[in-house]
Amino acid sequence: MSIESSGRNPAHPTGSGDHGDEIGFSAKWPFAKYYSVLLKGAFYNASNHATDTTRIWIQRTANF
Repeated sequence: MSIESSGRNPAHPTGSGDHGDEIGFSAKWPFAKYYSVLLKGAFYNASNHATDTTRIWIQRTANF
């Protein structure tokens, strides 16, 4: 199993303003000989700029 996380404070392309905070994670679980499951998530707190957003997804992979 492997786990990763990240966080950042995205800035406006012009370099001005606070556009909230973002944190993400991913975890991968291998099973059997050729398969794995990947779980990812991202959470964005927009402060007063836009809409807060949460994304979570699951991916299954097979490598032959």
